[in-house]
Amino acid sequence: MVAVAAVVVALVPAPMLGADIVDLQPFKGVSTARVSVGPSAGATLTLINLNPEVGVWFVLEVVPAAGKRQRYHLENPARAVQSVSLDERFPESLVLSNPDGVSTCNVLEKRDGKQPELETARAAKDPYVPICGGRLYLLNKTEGHESKKERAVEFLRSYVWGGERITTFAKEAYFKDSELLSSEVLQGEPTPPEKAVVPAAGAPVPALLDAAYSQASLTPTDFGIELEGVPSGKPMLAGVWHRAANDPDVFFSLIEPRLVDKRILSSRLDRVGRLDRVESAALTYLVAFDLSAFEVAYALGTEHPRLTWAPKTPTKMRDSHLPGPDGIGTIEPLVSTGMVPPGVRSRVSAAFTSGFKREHGAFMYGPLAAINHASHYGFIANGVVFSALQPGLATIIVRSDGQLELKTWTEADNASLSTIRHARQNGVALIDTDAQTGAPEPGPYVNQWGAGNWSGSVEGEQRALRSGLCLQEVEGRRYLIYGYFSSVTPSAMARVFQAYRCQYALHLDMNALEHTYLALYHDQSTSFAVEHLITGMNVLDAVVGGRVAPRFVAEPDNRDFFYVWRKGRAQ
Repeated sequence: MVAVAAVVVALVPAPMLGADIVDLQPFKGVSTARVSVGPSAGATLTLINLNPEVGVWFVLEVVPAAGKRQRYHLENPARAVQSVSLDERFPESLVLSNPDGVSTCNVLEKRDGKQPELETARAAKDPYVPICGGRLYLLNKTEGHESKKERAVEFLRSYVWGGERITTFAKEAYFKDSELLSSEVLQGEPTPPEKAVVPAAGAPVPALLDAAYSQASLTPTDFGIELEGVPSGKPMLAGVWHRAANDPDVFFSLIEPRLVDKRILSSRLDRVGRLDRVESAALTYLVAFDLSAFEVAYALGTEHPRLTWAPKTPTKMRDSHLPGPDGIGTIEPLVSTGMVPPGVRSRVSAAFTSGFKREHGAFMYGPLAAINHASHYGFIANGVVFSALQPGLATIIVRSDGQLELKTWTEADNASLSTIRHARQNGVALIDTDAQTGAPEPGPYVNQWGAGNWSGSVEGEQRALRSGLCLQEVEGRRYLIYGYFSSVTPSAMARVFQAYRCQYALHLDMNALEHTYLALYHDQSTSFAVEHLITGMNVLDAVVGGRVAPRFVAEPDNRDFFYVWRKGRAQ
């Protein structure tokens, strides 16, 4: 017989020495079974549901009667309809329950002279290995893709004294404005408000442009997405939305900050800097996803973001007895594959790179540098808290029901922590909601280099290739908008997001195409087609057997990312 302990759900205290990421999960459910008869007599199985509200990731611990403990990271691909448990009636097995019934998966015994299924799956080395008849996946550690530029920078930062200063100098001296895109503004006749352009059905509302540019057109450069009714390389109206030719729920718009309504450009100059000549004329590309058609998810890269201390952490904010601000230095025994899970891969419509790596994901200056171990950016994936969400930081949230939020995290928000499936913090808000009026306005640190942790240099050289996200909500419709800013400061980002009437906006990453990558996907009859926002991003995808293996979707990557997938059967 097998004795099974009752499920225990316990709150875990603050970071402590010797803890691992499983110990730190505040909502985990734990069940234990001990085998008393048969070939595996004396073995103990412990199944840890890392967040029962989410129900995706589990750790299975197997301790033989004589032998070393083994821990396996399991993924439930059908969490909305399938539960995973231990049961005393089924020795040595996981029990899988769904509307079609109950099935068991023997994980300890050899069958037909073969190794137990878990051992066979781990030996396969693939990132996702189906087990239990494909009803679960075992996650295996793998090496993620890293560009040559990233490898060089990582080497300098990790092994060369002063390497961070060298990379900063190189960016300012050689790569500043290297990705700058601009276009001649082609003027049409000013249009009175009653004759303004009406956006395509289902599109977001257009940008608020200065009256002198109401019929201005821009020509996109290095642009790789096919649009409905817009010939490639031809001018298109600025500030309005154009539908993607291969996906009716994805839209594209382009703008230059100088076209924005002058009333916006002259507002809140206490928070937003005046734009210089270069960034005013820098092309910005925006891609909008209709959230009535899509869900959004977050995934860790194979290496980033890490859990250790950011090198910039002020000494007085660092606890030298701990490997990182959360008390842990690795994600073991969990595994990050750097890939979209197999269960949703066929429904993925887009993917884009996430925020700063851990080495830049904390504050050296300003109010947030003086609290919470320098306010390292937190992140959650599939309900697992990898690094705690910090108050005051801009946060992308996906609830367990799929609802997406962009907001500044507060202490009070911890009360709903168990309902979060995904979250990623990245600095402070570019656009936030005024607590008194309820209206969106620039965040308080947009024009403050140190307090905003915007990267760049102390000398104020903040103009760079940057990406960001915003949420537009109009008349019950919600759009997640990704912005690619070819060479701007955070002030220009805020002005553009204001023009597009975003309720909230935040920075993502910067400086290189690999850090600002976005691609759209759609199936063709014989292959998986990829459209890159910027054509040069194609070098970041692998080619296998003469076919493109897209970054994040078909090839593991070292960077964390978001993916957008079409709603359908519950996952």
